[in-house]
Amino acid sequence: MERAAARFGLPRTGAADGSGLSLLDRTTAASEVAWLMNVERSAAFEALHAAMPVACVDGTLRHRFCG
Repeated sequence: MERAAARFGLPRTGAADGSGLSLLDRTTAASEVAWLMNVERSAAFEALHAAMPVACVDGTLRHRFCG
């Protein structure tokens, strides 16, 4: 993650393991938005976009935000 942050010109992420679930994670919403904006312009965007669940349709959001 630190190599990717350097490549995107972003500050160190504060992520402990990349899962976003560690109590050691110290990142901000602004940092997450910066990551997403940079990934959107990279070759990894299509894979990331395809992997994201859609509310009330699939994945971890299948039964969330319906109605």
